[in-house]
Amino acid sequence: MADDIAVTGAAIVPMLPSVGAALGTNADALNRTVVRRETVTSRDGNPYRLAVSWLDPAWTAKVPELLEPSPIPNILALLAERTQRRADHGRDYWEARTSDQRESLALEIPADSPILAGTSVYSDSEGPILYYEWVAPSFRAVTVDYPVHVPYP
Repeated sequence: MADDIAVTGAAIVPMLPSVGAALGTNADALNRTVVRRETVTSRDGNPYRLAVSWLDPAWTAKVPELLEPSPIPNILALLAERTQRRADHGRDYWEARTSDQRESLALEIPADSPILAGTSVYSDSEGPILYYEWVAPSFRAVTVDYPVHVPYP
């Protein structure tokens, strides 16, 4: 059965300092804002991933879908098509921890449940393009498929 992706938030919000750091911006300067897209992915009616994407709000002029409450299958591909910014580098970070209240509610798990949390920052030669956070309950397997490009010597 196919996954069901519900967009639970898509708006321009004040930028948190941690998001500013990930996007290479001083979030405290000039009351900076950022696009925040939150999704919950479910399979067979059971939520298994809560994710938040953070992006530069200037891109909404060329990519208005960023503020629409509908799934975007591949944000990086859409940004590349419309803005000419093509991610060519990514950095991932994972940690096991316990869920906070928002995560517990979204994933329909008890408060303080064990989860796997991950973040990714995708960038090009101009700097960060997308900051992505996700969490999954400990009893769910997480699989990620991606191309590997190894330069020849």
